[in-house]
This record gives sequence, C-alpha cells and structure tokens, in this order.
Amino acid sequence: MGDSEKRLADGKLTRERKRQKWEAKQSRKIEEAEQESSRLKWIQDHKNCAFLVSEDDVANAAQSSTTNGDISSLNHALAPYFDIQNKTGKSDLLKPRNERLFIAEGTETLRILIQQSTHHTSPVDLRSIFLKPCLFFDEPVHLLADVQDAMQKRKEQGKDDINHPGFRVLLGSESVLSRVAGFHIARGALACGVVPPDRDEEWLLAFMRERKSQNDQKIRILALDGICDNSNLGSMIRCASAFGVDVVVLSHDTCDCWYRRTIRVSMGHIFKVPIVRVRNLAAELTKWSNNEFKVFSYAAVLETDNLLTDINHGTVPASWCCIMGNEGNGVSSAVRNAATQHIRIHIEPGVDSLSVPIATGILLNGLREREQQS
Repeated sequence: MGDSEKRLADGKLTRERKRQKWEAKQSRKIEEAEQESSRLKWIQDHKNCAFLVSEDDVANAAQSSTTNGDISSLNHALAPYFDIQNKTGKSDLLKPRNERLFIAEGTETLRILIQQSTHHTSPVDLRSIFLKPCLFFDEPVHLLADVQDAMQKRKEQGKDDINHPGFRVLLGSESVLSRVAGFHIARGALACGVVPPDRDEEWLLAFMRERKSQNDQKIRILALDGICDNSNLGSMIRCASAFGVDVVVLSHDTCDCWYRRTIRVSMGHIFKVPIVRVRNLAAELTKWSNNEFKVFSYAAVLETDNLLTDINHGTVPASWCCIMGNEGNGVSSAVRNAATQHIRIHIEPGVDSLSVPIATGILLNGLREREQQS
C-alpha cells in the first residue's frame, strides 16, 4: 500500500473512531437525561416525604435556624444536620417533645436504620436520611430499594400512608451536604433519629426473662464497666452484634453510646442490639447469678492465671456474661468481686495488652465457641 493509500485508510479509521466516540457520548447524554428524569419523577411522586435540597434551600434553612419565626417542613428537617461537627452528640436543636436526637453517618448504617425503622417489636424512630442522589438511586448502594421495602412493610402493618417510608428523604449534592454539616462529607450519607427511651434495670430483667424463654434458656450479655472512649464503645457494640450477644449493659460511668462517633464506629449495629445503662453493675451481676437467671459472668482481668484457652469446649454455661473494663484501669474492684470468674487472653511476652475492642472480640468468640451444647 502506497503512502497516499495508507493516509486515506488511516483517515477513514480516524473518522470512524471519532464517529463512535460521538455516538457513545450522545448515548451517555440520553441515558443521563433519562436517569435524571426518572429521579425527578420519583421525587415528585413522593413529594410528601422526598426533597431535593439546593444551595438556596440551605441558605434559607440556615437563616431560619437563627430566628424564632415559623420554619418550613424542609427547614425543620434540615435543622439537626447543621454544624454537626461542633456538637457534643447530644443534639439540642430540636426537642419538640423533650426528645433527644442522634446523627448517624455512612451508607451501611443508613441501610440498617431504614430496615430497623419498621422492625415489628422495637422500631427505630428514624426522622430523616440526607444523602447524595447517586447513593439513593444507583447501584451498588441503591438505598431506594430499602426505602421501598420499608414502604411495603408499612403497608403490611396497616399504616395510613403506605406511600411514605415513615421518614423524610433529603437528597443533595456533596457540596450541599458539606455546607450543612460544616465539614466535608465525602461519603455523602447522614441520618437523624430519636434516641430510644432510657432502658432501666426493670426493663432488663423483663427482657432477660423473655429472651431465656424464647431461646432455650440461653442468654449472652456483654457488660462494659467504665469504658470512656467513644470509638472503643462503638467497636465493642459491633463485636457484640457480630458474636450474637443479646444485650449490652453499660455501667453508670461508661461514655455516651449515642455520641456520633460511637454510632459511626458501630456501623449501625447500635440499632440492632439492645443497650441498657444500670446504676450499679456489681449489684446487677449478683442479681443475674441467682437461681432464676443463672448467668455465669467472666471478668477480663490481667492479674489472673485463668486463661480463655484453659476453658474446655462445652463447659461455658448456656447463660453467660463477658465483662470488659476501663481502657486504663480495667474492671473495677466491686465488679471484679461480683463476677463468677476472672479470665484473660494468652498473649506472647513483650506485648503487655491488647486494645479493649480487640480483646472483646476474642473473648466473645471464645466464650461462644465453648458454650454447652443443648
């Protein structure tokens, strides 16, 4: 092939490639337009609960939050999300009925929240989700599917408005979410709900009776004594969920489990495992060990010769409690004295200790593997 023929052939190939690129670009434009139209239609069809939040909406809501005038439904929904980085986690922005609100982050946490919002026995009072449209409408996250499931469950439960998931859906760009929150929201997914009412010792005893009657006289408890780091607490709650713990019990001086960081680190599992704060953990341990409950309690203590690996498989009682102590001081003396047995994890020389969440996971799994078989 001569030079002129080669240039002609290359020119045809170049033109063909340009045509293919142009057609692909046009096809993408059509798909994007159809996608946007479909999104807007869903929002319009669910205008009783769904809002597309703009920069102007944020400005209006921010202005409303600084005044005492009436605020719109959208402004009311946005208010808890403003400047969340500088809040303690105990939201005081909105308390229409002396309610305390929590803020949650992350797509999988939102998924659990949406699922738990229609739970048949202990639903979470979810007020709103606030996220980027792509996380709501598109795979792989596609939280729209979970919202549709919530609507279906509300229909089955006989709710009045079956075209409503029970909470508001706020959709906004990454810049909109970041402007509201007061810091960069990279993952683009937030939620707001009502902290469950405080559970007390009476509730706990009733729960334990019901759980044992439904679960062949078995119950697993994780008791936390003086945990002071919110991230550690979130990790330990997640461990509790992973290893089948029925209830997490907090001492009076354990940190707030509804702090934003705790919820984030738990990855939403704080909404799946009941949590109870008690006034006197040592007294409760003594109460659980009686003939009614027969809970055998294991306190994690460094100063003991009893190793987890020394416990034979099949010898851990059906009902047991794992007690974890403060990050620096360990389990308090009163709680140690109330525990049935002290145990520790065998670690190699030169390593003085493990982090509390890691130790919690090891002990919970070890005790579960050594349970008596029914």
